[in-house]
Amino acid sequence: MKKFLLLTLFIFLLGNTAACGKQEGEPISPPFDSGVVTENADNRESVRELIDNTAQFSNSFTVEGKTVIQNMAVAVDFGAIYPNLESVYNRAANVVVGEVMDVRYTDDEAAPRTIYTFAVSETLKGDIVENSLISISESNGYVRMATVVEVYGVIPYEGITDDEIENGVVLQSLGGAPLPKAGDQCVVFLGEQKQEGRIAGAYAVIGNFMGKYVLDQETNLYSRFCPSEKPDLYTVYDPVTKAAIQEEPMSLSAIREEILSYQ
Repeated sequence: MKKFLLLTLFIFLLGNTAACGKQEGEPISPPFDSGVVTENADNRESVRELIDNTAQFSNSFTVEGKTVIQNMAVAVDFGAIYPNLESVYNRAANVVVGEVMDVRYTDDEAAPRTIYTFAVSETLKGDIVENSLISISESNGYVRMATVVEVYGVIPYEGITDDEIENGVVLQSLGGAPLPKAGDQCVVFLGEQKQEGRIAGAYAVIGNFMGKYVLDQETNLYSRFCPSEKPDLYTVYDPVTKAAIQEEPMSLSAIREEILSYQ
């Protein structure tokens, strides 16, 4: 009974402490080349040099070689809903277009965070410099089992081995949303750059997955993740006809045009 209560407590705390934690460690050098290969007008490859404005952290980690002990799709608290592009645009301080270059994780106090390096190719709102690298944070990711044991002082799973404690991780995703990965091309809606706390120097995504449009390489259209339990999340209603208007995937040019209409 005691072990069951401890496990329940761990799962509850893991799902509710993603925004908490202490400040990250000292910066480290980026683990990748800070240039992006592009094609010029003659279709020749060239390297676009990027200004490094990232805020990497010495206690971040990757999950290469790690064993996923549990995959947790955490229920989302929809305290604020952004049903269309205009609503999330109005909330954002910065809107940028670009590509995910590198993905790492932090788990201070057993609260998962994904920190990824983003190459900004275009700024649609705010003062983030184009052709720069920035750090973006999302409230999801992995928690190492060793961190769980350190923070809670207990082993929350029956029959877990010493190797699984050392090399195991728990995956937490909000509403089952996929974690960002290198190569993702996105339009991201961000708050102001954080000046303190565990993600100091990074930008947080507005509304988590509600503030990120990801490119589908097959259709060349951008769209947001929608949880299966909330299929009408991106639906608004016409004030006159009361007809439901569902957000559809959009091209980058359509997103640009719509944003320009708000300015």
